[in-house]
Amino acid sequence: MQLEQVFLNLCLNARDAVEGLRERSPRIDVVADLVADRAGQADFVRVTITDNGTGMSEVVSERIFDPFYTTKEPGQGTGLGLSIVHGVTQQHGGRVECESQQGEGTTMTVYLPVSSATLTPVTHDPASDPTGDEKILVIEDEPMVRDVVGRILERRGCSVSMAVNGVEGLESIADLGDTLDLVLLDLSMPVMSGEDVLEQLSVTRPELPVVVFTGYVDLRHRSGQVAALLPKPVRPSELLRTIRQALGQR
Repeated sequence: MQLEQVFLNLCLNARDAVEGLRERSPRIDVVADLVADRAGQADFVRVTITDNGTGMSEVVSERIFDPFYTTKEPGQGTGLGLSIVHGVTQQHGGRVECESQQGEGTTMTVYLPVSSATLTPVTHDPASDPTGDEKILVIEDEPMVRDVVGRILERRGCSVSMAVNGVEGLESIADLGDTLDLVLLDLSMPVMSGEDVLEQLSVTRPELPVVVFTGYVDLRHRSGQVAALLPKPVRPSELLRTIRQALGQR
């Protein structure tokens, strides 16, 4: 689900912030409660994720939700993670706030409106899952997305390989050869984009199905190599169903 990825992203960022701490014991606290809005007219679920890690300067904290802004080393991220968090939270009628002090830690707070609507239970159809013996390559530079997608597929029994950019992806495709059943490909990546990967695969492996997933997908951009499109954030049920359909097209 989209919100699951929001909170997973924030928790992974907190984990990264406390890694390598030497002067104090690493700590991450997650607290959820119910609060009224500033006007006292509506109820919100408030989730706070607090770490005692490296923290951020005021300049950095003011830009963390900007698309493509990142403080990570080149090749380790596109800066889309928190931008997606911000966008998904807004889509659900909420907001996300950041309080950080350099050298002390960071608190990320997510506010989501309480819905009075009746919820319809979501049923899972096992027939839509991959059969469990597929070998799938995930080419994605965002660690959060790789972790989430990899866990979902491995729980279904799939054999999953990972690549962090297009160059590594093409090398993995060559190494795996005919044992590879499907590629999950991000379009926006450093070093080599997904579009460049598609161009090369159209010559070297035109029979290999590719599912493209990206937060900035143009649904008009679709070549014969692309079996399906999955906008981010990816829902587990939609991911499994799309993979099954793509494999069935072979």
